[in-house]
Amino acid sequence: MAFHATHSVQLLNWTLSGHRDTPLSSGTLSWSGWSPTPFSGTVTDNQTPNALDRNGDFFGAQGNTFTGYHVNIGGQNFGIFQVGSMRVIPYNPAQFDITSVFPNAASSTVAFSPTLTTAANCFLTGTRIATPTGPRPIETLTPGEPLLGAEGHTIALRWIWRQPVARIVGLDDDRAPVRITAHAFAQGCPDRDLMLSRDHAIWIDGFLVTAGALVNGTSIRHVPMSDMPAQFTYWHLETDDHSLILAENCPAESFVPYTARSAHDGHGAYLARYGQDRVIAEMRLPRIGAARLVPAALRARLGIGHAA
Repeated sequence: MAFHATHSVQLLNWTLSGHRDTPLSSGTLSWSGWSPTPFSGTVTDNQTPNALDRNGDFFGAQGNTFTGYHVNIGGQNFGIFQVGSMRVIPYNPAQFDITSVFPNAASSTVAFSPTLTTAANCFLTGTRIATPTGPRPIETLTPGEPLLGAEGHTIALRWIWRQPVARIVGLDDDRAPVRITAHAFAQGCPDRDLMLSRDHAIWIDGFLVTAGALVNGTSIRHVPMSDMPAQFTYWHLETDDHSLILAENCPAESFVPYTARSAHDGHGAYLARYGQDRVIAEMRLPRIGAARLVPAALRARLGIGHAA
């Protein structure tokens, strides 16, 4: 992840309130207006691959680090960097000229994350999950409710995890979802387009195969981050065991902590309820995470590798 910013603006008379580093809290970054700066350069990914990291990734020179704050301008999110005593927003007007839509007036933001990570392993808002009373949008489920397993049995929902994503200008597409179009695997599987992260696994032909490994460029394809809204949310469902649930009538895995629970919203409430994190053993099914490992028969059936 890197992009070249030919322009930047500084936030005037900025102040930071309510922020502390131990424990880390976001606080509020406020300013009275903005003005152009002479700074340009490359926003460099110096730490976690394909993420913006506070005090690690930088703009132009290594000391000009990402503050953890971002601001929505004209429907797109821009990272705020520290350049000396200034707070600066780098941009490229060939991609998006923020000065035409960014109000030059007092404002503030609490949009903060110390690492805008690519780690996302979930379903998008609106995904319908099978329950004994019928399919429900994932965001309407609550812990303790029963889900309907892929084999027709009832599975208790232990927790629902939420992971908001801010589409930051300059980040690449690793956090963007894969779209599996209706009936891509078989009639009714899925019964509507299914949107999920690329590392989330689907059960097919006895294998757990990540969505990214199934991309064929037609019925299963990557969604460019540029096509996603400025903010979107992934959701994941934790059950007692690593199980197969039905998402848009397609068997898919429940939560297993490849991504730490602490990377999702609600971790504190989870600990308050359950006392501690717990290990979830993976299902005894072979897992495939790369297209080259998908069995030849399945590759041929889905047309994997034939897309331009």
